[in-house]
Amino acid sequence: WEPTYNEGYSSMTIDDYARSPLCESNWMVRTLVNKMEGPLDGPRDIAIAKEIIRQKCIVGLLDEMDETIRRFHSYFGFENDEALTCALQNFAAAGGLQSNSHKHPKLDPNGSTWEIIEKKNSLDIHLFEYAIELWHEQGQWMKNENML
Repeated sequence: WEPTYNEGYSSMTIDDYARSPLCESNWMVRTLVNKMEGPLDGPRDIAIAKEIIRQKCIVGLLDEMDETIRRFHSYFGFENDEALTCALQNFAAAGGLQSNSHKHPKLDPNGSTWEIIEKKNSLDIHLFEYAIELWHEQGQWMKNENML
């Protein structure tokens, strides 16, 4: 079972969660710069987080799961095409079983709940936007290296 599961969350609405002190606040940036508590230095910490991602990560995107799985398969040298087929069938969005996905109601991007979450996670949003750019750069690099 998920070790971070909390029964108390099950009765909360997303709005309740967003307004509570339980709502994450730039979790990814905090994790990368090792500052889980206290204030963040926005420009400095986002620069460090971006550099860590650039140097240490192969970016994968849920919205591009087919391509992400193919990139991981190639980059990590998984020679078994059967494993690639299995991963594509079970985890890829386009036509797969999507065994690791759950349906959730959409949040109104113009609503107050969205605004609260966006404010609490502005650095993570900035980092995500950078990760999308990096995903495209890495794809081009992999093509240039004949890895795709």
